[in-house]
Amino acid sequence: MNIKRNIFALATAALALSSCNKFLDQMPDNRTTLDTQDKVIALLVSAYPDAPYFVTNEFYSDNVDETAIANPDYSLLDDQLYHWQDVTAAGNDTPDKLWEACYRAIAAANHALEAIPNLPDSEELHAAKGEALLCRAYAHFILVNTFCQAYNPIYANEDLGVPYMDHAEKELNPQYERGTVAEVYAKIASDLEEGLPLVNDAIYKVPKYHFNVKAAYAFAARFYLFYQKWDKAIECANKVLGSAPAGMLRDWAANGALGLQSADGERLLRTMDYIDYAHKCNLLLMTSVTEYGVAWGPYRAYTRFAHGNWLDQTETFRAITAPWGRNYSPYSPPYSNNNGTTDKAYGWRIPYLFEYKDPVNQIGFPHAVTPVLTTDETLLVRAEAYIMQKNYTAALEDMNLWVQNYCSGSKTMTLASINSWASDTDFHKAEAPTTKKKFDAPAFPIEAGDQEAMCYAIVHMRRVETCHLGLRLYDVKRYGITMTRRKLLHPTQLDATTGELKPRDPRCAVQIPSEVILAGLPANPR
Repeated sequence: MNIKRNIFALATAALALSSCNKFLDQMPDNRTTLDTQDKVIALLVSAYPDAPYFVTNEFYSDNVDETAIANPDYSLLDDQLYHWQDVTAAGNDTPDKLWEACYRAIAAANHALEAIPNLPDSEELHAAKGEALLCRAYAHFILVNTFCQAYNPIYANEDLGVPYMDHAEKELNPQYERGTVAEVYAKIASDLEEGLPLVNDAIYKVPKYHFNVKAAYAFAARFYLFYQKWDKAIECANKVLGSAPAGMLRDWAANGALGLQSADGERLLRTMDYIDYAHKCNLLLMTSVTEYGVAWGPYRAYTRFAHGNWLDQTETFRAITAPWGRNYSPYSPPYSNNNGTTDKAYGWRIPYLFEYKDPVNQIGFPHAVTPVLTTDETLLVRAEAYIMQKNYTAALEDMNLWVQNYCSGSKTMTLASINSWASDTDFHKAEAPTTKKKFDAPAFPIEAGDQEAMCYAIVHMRRVETCHLGLRLYDVKRYGITMTRRKLLHPTQLDATTGELKPRDPRCAVQIPSEVILAGLPANPR
């Protein structure tokens, strides 16, 4: 496939020229007068961030290595994120674009919330209010987990948060405060509690591009897991999964049975199936302007910092130290290439979709569609919450269901088998990687023995399930896992370690945009 790198460069340069130093000082949409419920509902299309968090989070996480290949391809952004540096690169996928997109989405939600009380009461407006509250909560959730430390009750009242925008801005030059992580989480919880009962699928033509009921509760389940409210996480997950969760999960066997590429060479069939809105497993889909479908796909681009074959075989999709045994096979194996110029092993998850603005001159913008909430991840959210409650029987039921759906040839896990696996599996080392990474400073108490062993297993499962989708960084921060940067001598051998990021290192919080710092908002410490 032609990846149109010259067009990417043009698109990136054009977007980089747009100002990103404004906060929320203008209407985020051309519907300047929200005087009907239809206009309010239409505005909420803009209440979802259109910049991806998975780019920042994946390159910041331990899901990438510096691979040993000839003529590696990379960008300044990849380099800076991989080395945990403050980003100065420009483009569609930078942290400042994510920050701007989230606050732009929040502004749209706030303008809708401000307009609703002034309109005639209706069921549709109640649902719109619920959607707006969920959107506001979700965007703040992405911001606080990316640009701040993980929620930890010991430190949350001291750790810098992000400004929580709970009203439409009217001042010409507003001043903001970051507050604390605890304050942000409390406000997210408040928006969720008010918004969840109001959400109603009936007002949407395509519910899965909005906070439909199941998506809303899936987000709430994830939030309460991070907030360490185990009962609420389980309660919300139950509303998503129902009484027969097996029928709600992704059909990995069907995905793996598809061919790799369409006849015209323009579509990756398994990737397009992964994002199909018709699947019950996909609860909320979001679109973004990004070229990183190329980075996480079978292309000879973005190859210097990549999810390579060593990661695949030792830590993620096909790891030989998985808690469910060695002799298993994923129903939909990752794409794998190692030919001296490319060392990639990627799941079929992030599409490269090109939107032509000028087909004659081949000019346009790259896009991606991403399932940001799925039933499979919600199942693992519930399993983790059960583990925290020490309800290992219920947790194992969910964990085994996930594994049996993911691969063939797996062993049924029991508490005894997981304890044995945890005891027999060495801790991960840069030169001898395994699936078991030590919890150096978790954000919550973990008892030695059964609970710790179960946590090692569920963290690995979440890593596989969310690989390429940006959530691994959040789990690394929550569990206090040290990340080590590896430069490879060849695809299965370490050359050298080039950096280390320990739990609660100030760099665990991605730096906020420089223009926001210049405007007076306190920077993350370094």
